[in-house]
Amino acid sequence: MKRMIFMAALVFAAISCTKTEFSQPAENLVDFTLSGAKASSKTVLNGASGEVLWLAGDEISVFDNHSACAGHRFASESCDKQMLAEFKGQIDADAHTLYALYPYNAAASISGTKLTTTLPVEQTATVGSFANGAGLSFATCTLNGFEVTSGDVIFEPLTSVIAFTMPSYIDGAQSVVVRANNGAPIAGTVVVDALEGKIVSVSGSNSITLSVNTLSASSSYYVAIAPGTYEGGFSFRVKTASGNEYTASTTKTLPAAAGEIYPLGTLGLVLSVTPTVAITHTQNASGELNGSQATLNIPTLPDEFASLVTGWSVELKRGETIYRRLSSTSGVMSVANGWDYLPQGNYEIVAKYTLVNGTVKSVKGSAVSPSPASKISASVGGYCSYDYYVGSNGCAKNVGTANGLNNATIYAPSVKVNVDASLLSDTKYGAKWSYSWDGGTAVTFSGNSVSFGNLGGQSWAAHSLTVNCTFDGASVSASRTFHITGLPFVDNDPTNADWSLSGNASVSGGNSLKLGGGTGKAEATKSFYCPANIGVSVSTNFSIKKVGLISSNCKFYISGSQVIEKSIKWSSTGTFDYSESASGTLTTSNPSVMYKFSYEAAGSEFATIKSCSLTYR
Repeated sequence: MKRMIFMAALVFAAISCTKTEFSQPAENLVDFTLSGAKASSKTVLNGASGEVLWLAGDEISVFDNHSACAGHRFASESCDKQMLAEFKGQIDADAHTLYALYPYNAAASISGTKLTTTLPVEQTATVGSFANGAGLSFATCTLNGFEVTSGDVIFEPLTSVIAFTMPSYIDGAQSVVVRANNGAPIAGTVVVDALEGKIVSVSGSNSITLSVNTLSASSSYYVAIAPGTYEGGFSFRVKTASGNEYTASTTKTLPAAAGEIYPLGTLGLVLSVTPTVAITHTQNASGELNGSQATLNIPTLPDEFASLVTGWSVELKRGETIYRRLSSTSGVMSVANGWDYLPQGNYEIVAKYTLVNGTVKSVKGSAVSPSPASKISASVGGYCSYDYYVGSNGCAKNVGTANGLNNATIYAPSVKVNVDASLLSDTKYGAKWSYSWDGGTAVTFSGNSVSFGNLGGQSWAAHSLTVNCTFDGASVSASRTFHITGLPFVDNDPTNADWSLSGNASVSGGNSLKLGGGTGKAEATKSFYCPANIGVSVSTNFSIKKVGLISSNCKFYISGSQVIEKSIKWSSTGTFDYSESASGTLTTSNPSVMYKFSYEAAGSEFATIKSCSLTYR
């Protein structure tokens, strides 16, 4: 730490009335000269001595005893070896107290004994010094007539100075942003208490930008800041002409006092690289989600820095959990702690690199793992005869194949979740998966699929099989409906138990379906399930036994429409056999086939149903 030395003397010259730019009447202004006896608060440092030197052309603001006085501009006309300076300007003829601020600021003002001016937030980088006009200083004196009663007037520094050296490997730097780590303002609008001779408040920016065409490597630079206690020190961000950024930070609290220089040494600048990781979810050859790939990208290091780095180590983290690791500058990151799949959400990238001197530096980035929704799916397999009739559920339309299948069987039903079984069973990923039949109780299964085998004996109705899965917050489901229509239907030995009977019906020969044989009419109905209009072909064999002289007949209906009629109207008696075929359509309103047997008079006539088949058409 070095003490900056500031001193000047005020000496009055001859009085004259000249035109002025200020608000006081011209006849109240007098010319006077400020001569320096010692270096004033200038922006040039005299090497290791810490002395502050004047430069020709320097200007100051002078306030006289009028509280509303705008600062009078005083300009330097000569310097004596930069240690002495002479300023000329005007003050009010009745002035008895003078306040002087360096540098001149047309916007500076005074209220009572409080002066307001500006500490620049942008300063020009100058090798071995701080920027011209950056360092503020203040002086005051009282006048008796045209004499300064206190003798020499000393300009006291108002600002502190921090100094740093650019490292040798940073070449072509164009700007340095200096920031207070505690967020305190270090430049901007400052208020100076004239009685205390110090800055009492500062508002504005917590950073100062030091810039020039090129900042030289291994050179020292100075920054004028507001005095104060800066807990945690300062951060530095250096930007080069090639667009690269480097950062450094101090951690030690700095109690910066006015007039002091604080050398911070050579900045340990590190490259501000932002590593990125691209995360994609992967699938195996069967299309099952089986994990995630994390590919690291670290921008190419500039030549000025690459030679200093000996190696990288990178971790992909969420909180304290490490999901991926890599010890190279690029490539796919390896699995850590068994996390084959990366759950969706935000991750932190912590990259560390080692310099040739053994120093380990860290940089951070972020990555996002997407939702697995686009990579997971569920499926249901299986078919029945109806699927071949209409060409559904993956079956090609083929009536012959449909008629060759059992009418109450669901063939090869199965469920599958397209997530690798090891991921589903891993509790880290929060998976839930199950199947259900016809909207019933959900059944959890092991692995990622279930095959049920052929399921016979199904009721003639619509049956559904559904699979549901939730994995890492993404939900999928699949469902398949199996239409068990009752087709193809073949009954070669119809019995009363096979059909719905009404009217006068009985069992003939102990097992055959018999309609009639007594007073009234007889009906036998067989109902089917019909999801849509189904074209059918019917084939039947029956006999009619005639014992009386009056006619009888047997009619066959498909979904309420008569398609077959056989009757006997002559006087002969006996048993008459018939084999008939027809076609029709089962409809959703009345999906059934029906035999109706009737006769015109009481008697023992009856019909015996020997066979009935109903197939897809």
